[in-house]
Amino acid sequence: MDIINEIASKLGVSPDRAQAIAGTVIGAARKEAPADVAQAIDEKVPEAAEWEPAAEKDAGGGLGGLGGMLGGLTGGGGGVAALLGSLSRFGVDAGSLAKIAPSVISFLKDRIGADKVQKLVSSVPFLKQFAGGGEGGGGGGGALGGLGGLFGN
Repeated sequence: MDIINEIASKLGVSPDRAQAIAGTVIGAARKEAPADVAQAIDEKVPEAAEWEPAAEKDAGGGLGGLGGMLGGLTGGGGGVAALLGSLSRFGVDAGSLAKIAPSVISFLKDRIGADKVQKLVSSVPFLKQFAGGGEGGGGGGGALGGLGGLFGN
């Protein structure tokens, strides 16, 4: 569970809180992923299924509340606003998400493969935002514009 220790270290939180954060981020990505990528996450990152319930328990309830409301306000059921709404219960803001997103994506790349992660980033709106996945391959987009280097771009 290196990803848990890495998140705990980067954010200065307990391993339990880091597990909840990882569960929230991976769960949100999985829910918006293409079917084959979601299946790969289920098969190759089985512990993530346990991290989401840990996230709900750590947050004191379901994750739908504020995240769902923010998603509705932005015209969708997901996206970075919904994710940040869910993560705010753990004291995670956009800056903190920017710190851990490369670690989460690298962890998924190791587990499900670079091709599936590239497909995930290309198809999940909040990952596109944090990975600088804008149209035309221009540089510098998003909070993590340099993330493209993880994929050899």
